[in-house]
Amino acid sequence: MRRPHFLPAVLSVTLLAFGGCGKSGEAPQPVSLSEASAGVKSAFSTAPAGLKESAEEAAQGIADGNYASAFVQLDNLASHPELTPEQRRSLAESQITVMQKLSEAAAQGDESAAKALEIHRARK
Repeated sequence: MRRPHFLPAVLSVTLLAFGGCGKSGEAPQPVSLSEASAGVKSAFSTAPAGLKESAEEAAQGIADGNYASAFVQLDNLASHPELTPEQRRSLAESQITVMQKLSEAAAQGDESAAKALEIHRARK
């Protein structure tokens, strides 16, 4: 299977953007889909209503396998400057996981996944 050439660049940007977050100083690593969904919900459980709602939508997208929608929600959440280190770490881990799933889906011909990746690349 041919691996998308942009995946390493996207992962590098994500790791650089969120590498300083968290308690241990370690770079975020991909997590399982269930951990990504639960982690986002947990990290934003006490967030203001708008952020909490977006996090719940992202978590639901991950759980439902709607990775394009989940990635957009995660990306939008990550743009908020007032996030806690826990929230940033959870987003980074979830973004890496969802990005991997999106790349796999795009490589298999999923047009919505390819479009989400294209939009992401254009925004960076």
